Amino acid sequence: MAFHATLTNHLEHTGVHQMITFDNVITNVGTAYNPHFGSFVAPVPGVYVFHTTIMGYSQHEFRVSMVKNGAAVANLYIRGVESAWGNDSAMVIVHLNKGDDVAVQNNEIDKSVDGNHFSMFSGFLLHEDHPTESIVGK
Repeated sequence: MAFHATLTNHLEHTGVHQMITFDNVITNVGTAYNPHFGSFVAPVPGVYVFHTTIMGYSQHEFRVSMVKNGAAVANLYIRGVESAWGNDSAMVIVHLNKGDDVAVQNNEIDKSVDGNHFSMFSGFLLHEDHPTESIVGK
């Protein structure tokens, strides 16, 4: 399981807790990333790695979070006030149960995220959980 998606068009006037929907899906092995909702849903339990880079659009200052089942696991602060654009990145390694979801959400009202493939979200399965009784020698 692996995916990589970028934001094609600017996402303008976002709402609080609005998911950022990365619409340009470049890789989606296992089809666990849903570009309509902007979320990855774990098809198997295991340890996953996620990365996001967000670029603010034209002098916006705001915060976004990478969330697991709606709870923040990483916060990003984008400050594009001194120059036209600012960006921030985060990587997390999290354990997911089957059906858990991970997404990137905006935390403030009326902010804009730059598209043009500057903003992206990706992830992959690092290690699938295996029942201990199936391991030889245990």
